Amino acid sequence: MSLPYPDNAPASGGFRPTDLLTLVNALPDAVFVKDLNGTYLFANHAAREFTGGGDLIGRNVREVFRPTEAETMIATDNEVATHRRPITRQYTIRPADGTKRLMEVVKVPIFGEDGQPWGVIGISRDITERHIAESRLGESERFLRLILDNIRQTLFWKDRNGVYQGGNRQFLIDTGKTDVVGLTDSDMPWTEAEAAHYTACDQRVMRTGHPDFDIIEESTDAAGRRRWLKTDKIPLRNTAGEVVGVLGSSEDITELKLTQAKLEQARDAAETANRAKSEFLANMSHEIRTPMTAIIGYAEILESGELDEERQREFIRVIRRNGEHLLNIINDVLDLSRVEAGRMAIDEAAAPLPDLLHDSVFLMRARAEQKGVALGLIYKSPIPETVLTDPTRFRQILMNMVGNAIKFTQRGSVAVEVELDVRDGAEILSVDVVDSGVGIRPEDAERLFLPFEQADASSTRRFGGSGLGLAISRRFAELLGGDVRLVESHPGAGSRFRFDLPVQAPGGLRLVAHDSLWTSPSRERPVPDNELPKLAGRVLLAEDGPDNQRLIAHHLRSFGLKVCVASNGQEAIELVLAAADKTPYNLVLMDMQMPVVDGYQATRSLRELSVQTPIVALTAHAMRGDRSRCLDEGCNDYATKPISRSDLHALCARFLPKAAQAA
Repeated sequence: MSLPYPDNAPASGGFRPTDLLTLVNALPDAVFVKDLNGTYLFANHAAREFTGGGDLIGRNVREVFRPTEAETMIATDNEVATHRRPITRQYTIRPADGTKRLMEVVKVPIFGEDGQPWGVIGISRDITERHIAESRLGESERFLRLILDNIRQTLFWKDRNGVYQGGNRQFLIDTGKTDVVGLTDSDMPWTEAEAAHYTACDQRVMRTGHPDFDIIEESTDAAGRRRWLKTDKIPLRNTAGEVVGVLGSSEDITELKLTQAKLEQARDAAETANRAKSEFLANMSHEIRTPMTAIIGYAEILESGELDEERQREFIRVIRRNGEHLLNIINDVLDLSRVEAGRMAIDEAAAPLPDLLHDSVFLMRARAEQKGVALGLIYKSPIPETVLTDPTRFRQILMNMVGNAIKFTQRGSVAVEVELDVRDGAEILSVDVVDSGVGIRPEDAERLFLPFEQADASSTRRFGGSGLGLAISRRFAELLGGDVRLVESHPGAGSRFRFDLPVQAPGGLRLVAHDSLWTSPSRERPVPDNELPKLAGRVLLAEDGPDNQRLIAHHLRSFGLKVCVASNGQEAIELVLAAADKTPYNLVLMDMQMPVVDGYQATRSLRELSVQTPIVALTAHAMRGDRSRCLDEGCNDYATKPISRSDLHALCARFLPKAAQAA
């Protein structure tokens, strides 16, 4: 087989046409020459091998290949001749072994002496394996990109000059870019300080050749949000082991940092609360044990019987005063626990504001006089005649504030300044309690309103108290829609506390003016216990506690009343029914927690039996709802234990006549 090459072709340097034939036959690619009808004029060894090893000269492609393959080849031959230029095509054919092969063919037109194309010369290369390899590589790249773009961490890589060579989807989102190739840190949304920090880290990793893990750093994203990142950076090396760049991955740990901060705050708050509770318990122990020491000690002295009448009365007053102090402490703790548990009920009603203010302030008059402190109520503007509020909580707030001011004032005065103010279109009642006392340091101001906290929590405190008064006052004020706060204070010069209350005036706002007062108005002088008027009537006391039986019965008899005692509810029912036909009782004082039959059942039974005798619940049940329950069961009134002698007298006087009237 010879090439279609003129025999008289000039030879240069000894090169012969047979040498060219040898070279073409040695090529791994198939080389062929065809006319435009598809008939082979030449085919090298590789072409013959590909088609089965037979001679191709003079054979047409339609004889060698399948019809669709042959027509495709002839069409490309004609395309080359028509366009008179080389073309490259890829097509799939099945050679003699029947396998499917992908071929890449380059065809060049052959021109005759007349300048017209008469055939083609082609080189065909089997690229099946290359195509498979490229496909696999492309699939691997797509799979790798899919992985990179779907992990939550940001990934990026740079060259030695700090120029980005790529990044995953999350990195593009964070930077607000569609492509980062060719950019540097100065093109990113980072601050200058952040960009300088990132570059320094990159250079350190590339300079040392060592990775840097768990870099905690701040970053600004495309939206301008500040974030915390944990970043790892490793050096990128070429096949020679030379560092050519850096690969980085970052994880957004902003939520973790916020959670850690919250946990630290919670831990600090818990530690602070624990310290406060420990201090509170220590103070409470002191506040409880001190009056208990006096009560027990003076009771032992009284029991000895070695005192004259005057000394006995003095010691009894000491016991009573310390007992009242203990009761106040218990009430404070119970009030706070109800507020903290969300169980404090607010009973709003139309209340006369001037009376509320006057009573709340001047009930503290005796305490102020004992210390030689002037006490005043100052009206700085007309005030509403009536407001909608909870009178009990209002009094408690103001009495706590005034009592606190008196306690911390050794000399001078305590003034309650009242003013109606308008803020943001709403009427606000401002009640300022101003004292000339010890004052408060700025660093202690906020601690005043925390439960279990006191401005002075040391063991050498000059002033007693559980430290709950202001905390309770603020919470009560918040329940009423207002607030209690410290307005100003100067150590050694006094303080100004303010109670703000939104004004709700039923039936419209009617303002009245009042004169300021520095002494209590002339009112009926309180009657001493030993001058209480005598009462008339028969009273049944239903009480299971022997000590309380003796105490309350003693008071009742001292009022001039005839007393019968029942130790449980069943006895009370029987005694009331037995006396009904003879000399009925004029009043029943009913304890609610007793054996056999309790006070609730006893009251209900008596009402079901049509007994109309007034029944008053006298009970230690003082929680929310207890009063309503007692009244619902049929009681006419409700009072809590312990009860003072004067309060017990007033309670009985509501249902019984005075002795002179009875006569």
